[in-house]
Amino acid sequence: MSDDGELRFAAPLPAAFVRRVVTVAPGASRRYLPAEWADALVVVEQGELELEGWDGRRQRLRRGDVLWLARLPLRALHNPGGDDAVLVAVARAVVVRDRRGDEVGERQPAVVEALGPGGAVLPWDEARTHLRRAGRFWLGTTGPGGGPHLAPVLAVWHAGALQVRPDPAFRRAGQLDARGRCALAAEDAGVRLVVDGRGRRLRHDVWSVRPCVVSAFGADPDFPATRWRF
Repeated sequence: MSDDGELRFAAPLPAAFVRRVVTVAPGASRRYLPAEWADALVVVEQGELELEGWDGRRQRLRRGDVLWLARLPLRALHNPGGDDAVLVAVARAVVVRDRRGDEVGERQPAVVEALGPGGAVLPWDEARTHLRRAGRFWLGTTGPGGGPHLAPVLAVWHAGALQVRPDPAFRRAGQLDARGRCALAAEDAGVRLVVDGRGRRLRHDVWSVRPCVVSAFGADPDFPATRWRF
């Protein structure tokens, strides 16, 4: 709670919760996707917002308003104001761990950022579909001397991570083993994806790279370039 009595989520949250920031640019609209707001308490942190229902009627919200957007008969969210409308959604984190204590299963992004001028974002489900279909990736690592290393690999998206088979002949497995951090890039149907993550060995020839940051770009200037942080 702020000094002026408004509920805000700017302070660090407990580990049991995740925060996602959604920005709608002035004059822009955002399609309503129920899954995007599931189990989330939403606060209007900045600007104004209009919720458009399927009957065409609109409800205006202002800074400090608190709402529940899950499973509502809405068509879109509109920003009628002259400033960015910023929504902060907080939901419970769902984390499943295996016997070794490592996270397994799909995770939802904690923060979603629009990288383009219009403020539109690509739904995470669509980005995940492109990751599943890509198949061929470029794996970027850092060599023992600190120099960059890039090589093609095959990877499969499974249980919230990319399962990668590095070729030991290129010494990529050793680089991953020493540092953990790596980047993977691929393109599917005109969507260019970059995954910055941490790798761990599942067995001698398979690594699991769990994303820390995923970015999506497109050749089309109207493509909603987006970054997801986990």
